[in-house]
Amino acid sequence: MNSENMSRNFWFTVYKKDIELYSLIDIIQSFHVSAFISPLHIDSGNEDSYHFHIMLMYSGKKSISSIERKLKIAFDQVPFYKLEICSDKVACARYLCHLDNKNKKYVYDPNDVVSLSGAYYDDYAYSRKSKESVLTSVLLEIDSFDCIVSYDTLLIMYLKTDKLKFDCMISPRFCNIVRNMIDSHNYSISHS
Repeated sequence: MNSENMSRNFWFTVYKKDIELYSLIDIIQSFHVSAFISPLHIDSGNEDSYHFHIMLMYSGKKSISSIERKLKIAFDQVPFYKLEICSDKVACARYLCHLDNKNKKYVYDPNDVVSLSGAYYDDYAYSRKSKESVLTSVLLEIDSFDCIVSYDTLLIMYLKTDKLKFDCMISPRFCNIVRNMIDSHNYSISHS
């Protein structure tokens, strides 16, 4: 088998006129594989062109032809389009929300990505370096406060003002680090 047709990551498109989101979720969940479903893309005013992008992430390599067969069976009469190998899973994940396409009319909210079977969108859409940079910014900001702060207050503040910092605070990887920094900061303030 040609190794160029093998990958762990694939993506394809389905149109809303052909399937509703809840049915799409049911089908993708039946694969028992990590996956993302994009927010509904409404790039044009034509409802017939509204579509979802689906990204499948397998733990082992699969052939594109085996994925195509599986999709044909699972989707039955529902057409799917542009099945391709994701050669760069970060770029593909970011495309689900047009995060790098600032010239596009629509940039979609990463919170609207449907993550399935243990996939966590932020782990794919943001590089480790950028997430650590945001975490550093959050920690320095906490340290700069001259009063006791609460996790909930910061969470609400970032929800209103800074999406990346908000995502950092709720990220399973960074949540405990942020909470520990807040506890340490509050201890220092209360004992000074």
